[in-house]
Amino acid sequence: MSASFAHVLCTTSSAVDAIAASALPVFDSDHDDVVFSENTSDDITYTATAGTFTFAKAGTYHVVLTLVTSQETSDRLQTTTFELNSDGVIYSAAPFIDFAMDPTETTHQRIITVAAADVLNIETTTPGHTMGIVKGTSVIITEITSGVFASSTVTTAGSNNTTDAFNPFDTDGDGPAFAAAGLIASGVTFAGAAGSMTVPSAGKYLIMINHMFAAGGSTNSNITMLLVRTRDSTDSTLLSNAVRLHSTVDPTEHTMCVIEDLAASDVLTVSYDIGAGRCQAELGATFTVYKLEEGSTGLYPPTRRGQDLYACVVMQRQTLAAATEINPFEASKLLGAESAVQVADGDAANGLTEKQHITLTSTDGTVKRYVLTNAASDGATATGTVLSDSGDTDTGAGTAGADEDGGVAVSLNLSSGTQNAYLVQLKAAIEHANGHNGKITVSAVPGQANGAQTITLTQAVAGAAGNTTTTENLATVSKNNFSGGDKIYDTRSSNGITFASGAGTFTVSQDGLYFIMHNAIMRTASDVVFTSKIKVNGVVKVSSDTIHIDSLPDPSNATLSGFLSLKKDDIITVTIDANTSVNIFADLGSTLTIFRYYPFFTNESTATGLISDDLTINTFSQTNLSTQYDRNVDQVPFKFGIRGPGTLRGRGTNPSVVKGGDKKA
Repeated sequence: MSASFAHVLCTTSSAVDAIAASALPVFDSDHDDVVFSENTSDDITYTATAGTFTFAKAGTYHVVLTLVTSQETSDRLQTTTFELNSDGVIYSAAPFIDFAMDPTETTHQRIITVAAADVLNIETTTPGHTMGIVKGTSVIITEITSGVFASSTVTTAGSNNTTDAFNPFDTDGDGPAFAAAGLIASGVTFAGAAGSMTVPSAGKYLIMINHMFAAGGSTNSNITMLLVRTRDSTDSTLLSNAVRLHSTVDPTEHTMCVIEDLAASDVLTVSYDIGAGRCQAELGATFTVYKLEEGSTGLYPPTRRGQDLYACVVMQRQTLAAATEINPFEASKLLGAESAVQVADGDAANGLTEKQHITLTSTDGTVKRYVLTNAASDGATATGTVLSDSGDTDTGAGTAGADEDGGVAVSLNLSSGTQNAYLVQLKAAIEHANGHNGKITVSAVPGQANGAQTITLTQAVAGAAGNTTTTENLATVSKNNFSGGDKIYDTRSSNGITFASGAGTFTVSQDGLYFIMHNAIMRTASDVVFTSKIKVNGVVKVSSDTIHIDSLPDPSNATLSGFLSLKKDDIITVTIDANTSVNIFADLGSTLTIFRYYPFFTNESTATGLISDDLTINTFSQTNLSTQYDRNVDQVPFKFGIRGPGTLRGRGTNPSVVKGGDKKA
């Protein structure tokens, strides 16, 4: 049994006005200038001139649309729908597309059930204005054969208004609604009142959530999205993403995708911690869970899918800020261990004395002692000055002694300066050319206010060597040692795909068709259009050259999806590139998820009994044929590969043709 799948990828962008005010199919090859590539199985027909997908057999499929579009003129809600001829519209979402943040990427997905001859049409529109389809847009349609799945899509938006954590898929109170058309399940139980998914049996599960959410007012919020597993009444956070919700550009879409090892009766829920303001689930938000069909060896007969090769890696650190192409899964491109320096009360008197100090060590072993000097009387000893014992560097009432020799001045008026002012000067000293000068980065100092205030120090180079000790004798200041330098990636699931963090590579151990999704949580200092790429053996296979990241809703999500035929030992890498002088970086919580959807089998046999005891020459005996393959493309009938005429002694004028597609044909 061959794999059932379809993958269509936009490789050249359409004209900016390819789709007019009315809804049109995304994958219609008639769009001006657009070029699509396709890879489909025999039982799914992609009609390019209509942009439709026709299913030859009934089944259950996961549809994943990665949509990159450009607006011709102004801001608009962009309506995207999945339409199945037998059921009409089965999915609809309407995220906001800001012309100033163009091109924009959104992801749409859900599980669908089709009957034989059903036709799927994926359409989009921005009512009243035109738009174009941009390179990197793709759809991946894969059959779910495990029989264990659930997908729930919001059909009526919620209206949450709380500062407490809440579940965006919980239908209680002011939560969203799920119409019958928005629910599909087998084995996995979706409980609307709890907003939860409960799995029936142990195994590896793909969990994908495309959040459609809005502030519902004028409030902007920093939101932490949590995927939570409850097992035996104990909660564990499986994935955490921090994003910015800005009311001027909502509803907003954000994608989460992981592979998790779950036990029977595990419960999955989603939680939003918004801290302040308001947030609500919007039309199209979808929560999908399904079990991968897997086994122990990865080498199955063709009746099995062999989805036992997978890797899911979550970034636990930010990448370095860079304008050049970087691989976010290469350890050397990530920030390292973190530490916190905290004052007791930001707007209170500093409570410090001359020559008190804090000592920091960077990953490469550079040690700097940051010494307080009194700005009221330290003369020319500005913050960043290197103190000298022999030079009697002025520190205020005194001069630098042997203990302060080589230290870096932190100049603060000890009579009038606040504790917050100390944080400002310490940051300046660490960032100074005489300080750690980029080897340790420092977060922004919060505005002066009552209560405890903190700055975060981060090693610029990742690795266990960055887990260094910090010492201080500051009266009103506390600190933590640097930690987490060795915890830069979290491998959630892995089997048959080797992740090498030093090189940032993923190496597959078997041939097959592979699903690949890179979910990057992006930050930027200013607006930029960046490039995202999936490479195989260094060659670009999927690319989105024009995804806009804006500093207004920062951090935000950008997704790139691929569905590729890979050979044993092929190497996968992903990269991001600002292509300009503007720095971008991928944030912690970014993921790369890969699994083999379908293997290419090699059924080997030994040539025995070529000549039997009765002198029969067994040329075409099963055991004497060359290595047999189950392929995912049509094959030439066997008799066409025989030298000589297709008929003998005039029996028939044409060779009889069986169907293509398997080894017997």
